[in-house]
Amino acid sequence: MWEICVCLEAKHFKAANFLFNYLKKQVNEFGVYVKKFEENHQIKILLACEEYDKNRAGVFLSNAIIETICIYFKEEFLTRTLNLPIKEGLYYEALKKALISFDKETDAFLISKQLIIEDNKDISLESFYYFKLKSIREKWEELASIANDNGCFLICNDNFIDLLKFLIDNLEISHDTLNVYLEGEKFEIFDELDKSIEICDEENLVTSLIGLCPRQIVFYGERCDNEKLSLLMKIFDNRVKFKNVEKL
Repeated sequence: MWEICVCLEAKHFKAANFLFNYLKKQVNEFGVYVKKFEENHQIKILLACEEYDKNRAGVFLSNAIIETICIYFKEEFLTRTLNLPIKEGLYYEALKKALISFDKETDAFLISKQLIIEDNKDISLESFYYFKLKSIREKWEELASIANDNGCFLICNDNFIDLLKFLIDNLEISHDTLNVYLEGEKFEIFDELDKSIEICDEENLVTSLIGLCPRQIVFYGERCDNEKLSLLMKIFDNRVKFKNVEKL
């Protein structure tokens, strides 16, 4: 039996939950065992499989670690280093999400070059992040500095929107078309294959769609003219469509 354990400090429970759920979804059909537990003020995620399947399990684990660092560790870094005149609210959260997604493919490549999965050797995610990924933190620092240096211009909503639009236009497209349906007070997002990929409330709709970065967004149902949909239409421009039909 081949096994490996990823350890995170308890304060990173959101990242640990994401890593665990990502792995569980990926390996479920391959007979790979995944378990999450707490021990000595740490959250541990154990991955185990038969020896012949360790290479595939290692690829799944590498992808999960890369995604966790690109999303959760980068968000934590930007939250700490961004120093803008607006520090909360819809526009701030949208900008932070766009910065997290910006140049993600390069972030993933840099992490993958440093990440080595060794047989039966536990991985401390914080140690890997702080000791092996100095170059990526310097890259994120430069990104935050550009935003901070132009912070005085972002007091105006129009400037904020222009920056958001620029960032989104330069994100790597992850989905061709996303279909969004209003289900009660929740929005359910389907991909082009009609697979449900996310359910979110109105508060998180903008940041969810920025993170998913589609080529086109189609809303089904009654059109709601509120601040969040208005912002989506401005930053995604003509990529947002509305169809007044009910979901069957």
